[in-house]
Amino acid sequence: YIWNSAAVIQMLAMDIVWGGSIAVSSRIFRNPRLAESWSKMMWEDTCLNSLATQLDQKVVFVPAVTMVNEESTSLKSCFQFMTRQLMNVRFYHSRWLFICGLGLLSAVAEMILIAELGLFLNQGNLLWLGIILSVVAFASGSVGYVVYRLDCQIRALLAQRGVNVERLPLSTVLVLIPTLLVYCAALLAARRTNHIHWRGVIYHATAPFEIQIVHYEPYQIAAKSIEQTGQSHSSII
Repeated sequence: YIWNSAAVIQMLAMDIVWGGSIAVSSRIFRNPRLAESWSKMMWEDTCLNSLATQLDQKVVFVPAVTMVNEESTSLKSCFQFMTRQLMNVRFYHSRWLFICGLGLLSAVAEMILIAELGLFLNQGNLLWLGIILSVVAFASGSVGYVVYRLDCQIRALLAQRGVNVERLPLSTVLVLIPTLLVYCAALLAARRTNHIHWRGVIYHATAPFEIQIVHYEPYQIAAKSIEQTGQSHSSII
């Protein structure tokens, strides 16, 4: 949840089309370049930004098409998901190097701030300790405010559909720092990996248009997900 919330900000700022749900205009959908691109690519979403630019169109974030995924996941599966999303950007987004550099720089800056906090606390230097805490509070508060506004907007839309999403406890903020470090690790993994595991299928991807399936297993939906689908009116993706 935390990584997705921060990812939404990146999506808006850098026009990254990470689409759990996407609405495509008929003009783009009928363009032969779209079918040709999809036939050779691993993902169908991020490439839409460059194609829309070629057709003098633009990508717009529409909260109304947000869908709820009620599947549970483990930390390992979440890391694989993050890596897949970032590989998508690596292959099909023109600003990959900037996005990667920004993520790594953020992780380094975070570690430096933590080290300085420990140093000044040990030295009893309350002035610089207060300055660094203020910087951390301002940066975290700014991001948190944007995430909160987006969260409220999406929850209001889901409430109109009769979907009730429980809020995470306040203690969730304690995993903000570990989340950034996991994100940094996913960035590094996305830079070097050529194998993608997704729902029983293993892909070998050496280049944006060189994708091969090396292992396939029919997807089996978990019993828990089937039960949730029967009890909920929300959409499952």
